Amino acid sequence: DGLDGEFTEGTVATVGATTEIHQLHTRVFDAVGRTHELVHPVKIDNTDPVDTTDPPEGWQHDVVHVSVEGDDDDSGVGRVEWELDGVRGSGENGSTVSIGHGIHELRTRIIDAVGNATLWATHEIKVDIAGPVDTTTVPSGWVTDAEEVVVQVSGEDPSGAGVELIEWKVTNTLTGVEIQAGSAPGPGPVPLTISGDGVYKVETQLTDGVGDPSGWRTQYV
Repeated sequence: DGLDGEFTEGTVATVGATTEIHQLHTRVFDAVGRTHELVHPVKIDNTDPVDTTDPPEGWQHDVVHVSVEGDDDDSGVGRVEWELDGVRGSGENGSTVSIGHGIHELRTRIIDAVGNATLWATHEIKVDIAGPVDTTTVPSGWVTDAEEVVVQVSGEDPSGAGVELIEWKVTNTLTGVEIQAGSAPGPGPVPLTISGDGVYKVETQLTDGVGDPSGWRTQYV
């Protein structure tokens, strides 16, 4: 790295292991004492790269495209690797991984040009692009053995942000009068009590944590 000291005689030169570009000075002699000197840059990279992958946090409302990327100030990034729900992949720096509905585990690591690698970094990716499911059920056919019917309004949001709101309306089809209407937070169940002879239209709708509605569902008691 400099000529402050003496040359070392021999055929093998040991260069320091620190991450930097070292300057190796060499000199050779012939049989009558003539010499020739050269300077050789020796590049050493013993420093791990940095994983700069930055996926979004919290629930996302659309397909997520994550750029797997890193930095390396010395030899440079050679490739990136990822594992999405146990399935491996690799590519050049900045490769994109597309992630759809559900809660996913994305693991990433960066490998530089000489093989130094970061530890695996784990990211939780949550995507909800499907509306909730209305699981409300009503009796089939005519009810003849009870003075009232209790309908349990409920729903679920598989692998999504969860049901945030339940809405309902009950209308007497003979009179056209809406006899019940309301809303409640959460997935339920919410009991609706219907009494008196007649045919009643029961309309229900659920909304999930990212604002997607199930759409109004109509059933008859």
